Amino acid sequence: MVFLSWAREHQDDLKPTLWRKLYESLRRHPELPSHIETGVFRASLDEAAKAVEGRLKTLRDLETGIERNAAGDVVLKGTDIEVHRIAALLNGDMSTDEILTDYPSLSADQVAFARTYAATHPKAGRPFPKLTAKAALAEADFSALDLDD
Repeated sequence: MVFLSWAREHQDDLKPTLWRKLYESLRRHPELPSHIETGVFRASLDEAAKAVEGRLKTLRDLETGIERNAAGDVVLKGTDIEVHRIAALLNGDMSTDEILTDYPSLSADQVAFARTYAATHPKAGRPFPKLTAKAALAEADFSALDLDD
């Protein structure tokens, strides 16, 4: 993972043959070295290792903010609100303030958490609507209906 993280940052800098040599050099080490080298080229892996560890910590932290309800759905801890539902609303261009209006029991941090969790753990199956029922009704145009009868 560290090599791939480093490689993503340097993908345009090196030719495929050098990539292969660097990867083979890395495979010869039983533990992650601070650098890898081939010929005169030397690549430091320290920053990439720190970045990977940071991303892994974020993923571990995400697991502490969720729980599963009786149906097995992933919900925000302490609520019955599905994480992917909130993320879908954000993807549908609802603002955090609009979501908090429709879900007053949530905090802004929980809304941000839902976005991050859903980005790292995509939902399989049918997606959630991108508007809440309240928002959909507010946007609905009922002027064509004859409600005076």
